[in-house]
Amino acid sequence: MDKVITTLGTSLLRHYFGPRQWPVFLNLPYSDKEDYKDELIKLEKEISNWFDNCEKSAESATLCQMLKKGDYELFFLASDSLSTYLVGRVLERFFKKRFPDNAKKTSIKVAKNLSMKNSQIFQSGISNLLDLLFEIIKDDKSQISFNITGGYKGVIPYFSTIAQIFDCEIVYDFEGEDNRLIRIKPLPVEFDRGLLELLYPYLAFQNGFGNPKINSYLEKEGLLKDNTLTPLGKIAKYAVEKKMLNRSILGYFMEYILFEYFWNKKNKNFLNFTYERVERGKDIISSNGKKISDIDIMLENKDEYLWIEVKPLSYFYKLAPLKGQFFKKQLNAIRRYKKRLSKYVVIFYGLEFDTKNADYKNLKKFKRDIKSYGIEPEFYYLNLPIRLEENILGPKNYQQLLTNFKIDKLTKLEL
Repeated sequence: MDKVITTLGTSLLRHYFGPRQWPVFLNLPYSDKEDYKDELIKLEKEISNWFDNCEKSAESATLCQMLKKGDYELFFLASDSLSTYLVGRVLERFFKKRFPDNAKKTSIKVAKNLSMKNSQIFQSGISNLLDLLFEIIKDDKSQISFNITGGYKGVIPYFSTIAQIFDCEIVYDFEGEDNRLIRIKPLPVEFDRGLLELLYPYLAFQNGFGNPKINSYLEKEGLLKDNTLTPLGKIAKYAVEKKMLNRSILGYFMEYILFEYFWNKKNKNFLNFTYERVERGKDIISSNGKKISDIDIMLENKDEYLWIEVKPLSYFYKLAPLKGQFFKKQLNAIRRYKKRLSKYVVIFYGLEFDTKNADYKNLKKFKRDIKSYGIEPEFYYLNLPIRLEENILGPKNYQQLLTNFKIDKLTKLEL
């Protein structure tokens, strides 16, 4: 079922109370809910009896337009106040009654600290709001729509950015004569996920790395503050996780660099394996002509082949995809390929990685999983010479990599 995520404001309460002052306790944070439980229940009933029209709040006008045409799961995101929580309760009741067949599933999520007390608390609230948001949209194949007509205007840039990155749409009700529903689809553009993947280990595990050079860069770029991810840092982290197995420009580039490295080796020997031919992107085809998998780089002689996977270091810290469908396809291909597998090698590439003091817990588990299939894997690391003084996501570093990058050595990861 498709989902609509709605940010909540207080236009509903302003319309209900009019010039009257609403109860002071509604300005209190959500944590005080139990102290005013009876008052909230009473107010919810009173306002719900009055709220009989889609046009009585900014949030409901858009949702009514959508629910007239389809089924949706509704999520209401409230700020840290009893006022917006109450709005969420009234809207929940209204839509379940008005559209019983189209709004069967609804829920209210409250973002702790999302208030206008001061900028520091607001930033903490934005961070909590993003956690709630990503919990809803992660690993989700359904269409996600953002209804951001209500709530703080300060959240709009974040939702707009997330909508672009995660292929969500923004919807709102156009309050003209035709009262038309406007849908804003993501633009057909993409940021360079490959270069951002280089930063992923430091974004996902910043407390464990302690690399002052990297941390200084992350703080300079607004991704990290006081050893904690900023809202922008969280967006970057979740963006990589959402499409971890996607091909990137940098990924293809690294395959070509390593292909050239093995092609130009004079002795045509790697890990005591003598090869006669090098192939990149080798498709493994089943007996019925269907592609099973592909090999990033294959070294081959007349009797055996050596399989090389080229992956960003971010896979090291997000190995669930490797263990699951990804490796099952490869294992099936290994069993079906006509030649005998000599070695299975994974070459990770990354940025400023400390190979001696790293925590290899995830990688050790992955190694055990592969060995259980009778395959002995080997792991190597290649450091990318990117200058952090320059913008890592800008064109200069790409130009540097494309024109100057040569492989000096591959460092074996001793597990």
